[in-house]
Amino acid sequence: MARESKEDRADRQGQELWRFIQVLAAAGNVVEEEVKFDQREADTTQEPPIPRKWRFDVALPCCRLAYMAGGVYRIENIAIEIEGYGRHQSMKGFTADLEKYGEAFAQGWTLLRVSRAMIADGTALDVLARRGVRVEAPCQHSSGQTTEGNCARCGAAR
Repeated sequence: MARESKEDRADRQGQELWRFIQVLAAAGNVVEEEVKFDQREADTTQEPPIPRKWRFDVALPCCRLAYMAGGVYRIENIAIEIEGYGRHQSMKGFTADLEKYGEAFAQGWTLLRVSRAMIADGTALDVLARRGVRVEAPCQHSSGQTTEGNCARCGAAR
């Protein structure tokens, strides 16, 4: 099997993320990408300045979580961080991420850290569903075709 090029890998990962977001959105969730979350009051005397330019890869702000017992619902801010290699391999990058995650928690976010493989194989959706997040059932390709012959909803080849 030929090795996947960087460009092909980036394209595949982009499509997997798009499908992940579409499944969450189709279930009625508000889904946002690259969400800046640091809501602290500005303080330019700090180094680095506050607020930081921290962003979540994907966010479900004010997500309505279903709890089966008694049909009670709860609202929660859920952030999804897609972890990979690169800056996460250095102690400096790892420490910076911990600071970001701690501040997100302090500001009321529940954080789910996932890998790209978990996005691709559905594990991330399964974890969210077990938490009570509405997740659309996997596509059965019933929503029509695009001009390229792929499913209009999930993008999969038909």
